[in-house]
Amino acid sequence: MAEFNVQSGGYSDYQGLEHDPPRMTAIQEAVASFETTLVALVDTYRWHERYTEAELCQLFGYRQAFCISLKATDVNHGVGVTLLGDGNIVSATAIRLYNRDCLRARVCLGGELVTLYVVYLTSFSGYDRMRQAQALVLDAHTLSDTERIMVVGDCNSARPERVNWLLRLAGRCRRRPWRIPGRLAWLSEAFELVHTEAISTLRRAGFCDELADCPGSTFRKQIWRITFRVAVDYVFTRNLKPRGGCVLNTHEFRHASDHAGIVWLY
Repeated sequence: MAEFNVQSGGYSDYQGLEHDPPRMTAIQEAVASFETTLVALVDTYRWHERYTEAELCQLFGYRQAFCISLKATDVNHGVGVTLLGDGNIVSATAIRLYNRDCLRARVCLGGELVTLYVVYLTSFSGYDRMRQAQALVLDAHTLSDTERIMVVGDCNSARPERVNWLLRLAGRCRRRPWRIPGRLAWLSEAFELVHTEAISTLRRAGFCDELADCPGSTFRKQIWRITFRVAVDYVFTRNLKPRGGCVLNTHEFRHASDHAGIVWLY
């Protein structure tokens, strides 16, 4: 299985009004390089408006596609997530996580049925991320104690043990009443990465952070000659153990998005 944040659906920004996402061809090439039967795509901005699920199947060469809007109250409602499969998706539906939706699906992995959550937690508030993670944990508690569960997606948070001095300093600076210029507005979101409560919430609920020891960042942003790198894309599991995983940061992914891809085997 694989996960990839496609960065504003392939558009130049969240105001993009182009009929087709300019980076769609690059995204197609990145997804094709996974060579997996199940792919979770995050930040598929406006895809639920632009494409039918049949068209998404044709674009990416999969037999199944489920695409939803997050209906987020804290950001543009066009932000969404998409799940692609080759006949291994049994069902899929949107569920509410505090102030935005996520996609919950029943999928077949390695011959076993698994409940899969595809999430895109908010980048604007550590408190909201924590509430979204708590809502996911409550939903998971409605399932059997032996249910195999996987949570994949962009949690917009650093790992608690990897919040270094630079991120801590950035977090303190964000609380100062300084105005950040518009072209650097993304820094405000980057500073929120120091609030790691959502990751801690999932870990305390018994979810295993499968990429905790995996080298490589999954998000990068360059400003002047400095490249900001951090891991924000996650794979959490419960009652399920993958055989291995890795971060893919090849030219296909660098050309398609500001995120790397993640792939893991079962």
